[in-house]
Amino acid sequence: MDIVILCLVGFGGGVTGACLGGLPAFILTGIFAVIGGFFALAGQPVDLLGTLAFGQALGPHVFFSGAVLAAAYAGKKGYIKEGGNILLSLNGTGEPSVMLVGGFFGILGLLITMGLSKLGVPTDNIALSVFICGVIGRLLFGTKGVCGMYSDEEKRAYMSSGKPFWYNIILGFCIGLMWGGVVALFKTQTTADITPVFALAFGFSAISLIFTQTGFDTPATHHISYPGALAAAMAISAGASPVAGVLIGGVFAGIGAFFGDVAVKVFNSNCDTHIDPPATAIAVTVLAINLIF
Repeated sequence: MDIVILCLVGFGGGVTGACLGGLPAFILTGIFAVIGGFFALAGQPVDLLGTLAFGQALGPHVFFSGAVLAAAYAGKKGYIKEGGNILLSLNGTGEPSVMLVGGFFGILGLLITMGLSKLGVPTDNIALSVFICGVIGRLLFGTKGVCGMYSDEEKRAYMSSGKPFWYNIILGFCIGLMWGGVVALFKTQTTADITPVFALAFGFSAISLIFTQTGFDTPATHHISYPGALAAAMAISAGASPVAGVLIGGVFAGIGAFFGDVAVKVFNSNCDTHIDPPATAIAVTVLAINLIF
């Protein structure tokens, strides 16, 4: 596709994402991921995953990143109270500059993803682009450094400890068992390509964040379910038994949960902009999956 068209689409996607807000935009991406995943599993020729869910308009590197960076800018300018608030619809600011920043970073997220793919970086380059854009936003609009600012009296934590740590790991492993099991069931009951199940897992988790948006204490889990389903699918496709595939899915989902916890503590604590922990965890975990399988 012509680069000019791509940039125009990316700009429009970034502005639209900013208008909606980061989390609402991401939830909508999840809806298209589920629809696209079903189309792919059914063998339909329409590529809704590449065109819509992970594409140049609604992909997280455009739709979500544009909103995140627009919020960071709005926070710096005082248009909103917290530049890291991804639940807030920035339409309420009524500021054209906020929307334009969203559009600019929609284009940037798109170009970074394309560059990473051309370089052959062996991970989820959309997730890596979201992380990179978050870091850029922190440097441009934040005041507390990439890893947050702590006083001399505060102890920096790099991961949870005790009960919260084990809660995250157990939750991650069990979510991985669920989606690894879905992969195994598809493999044993159909002749379809099982790889697109990762999109169902990702989309299901993204849609579940509607409960977070509406005030419930619902966790982000797409950095858990997506690597779990992907690892299970790749393991089974490589010759592992369904049982082994399910367990492998659980292990990599647990790894995703671990890295998500670390990313929260390292990048998203004591800060004033948002660097997305799930995207960070996905980039690391999918890199490990691709290098192993």
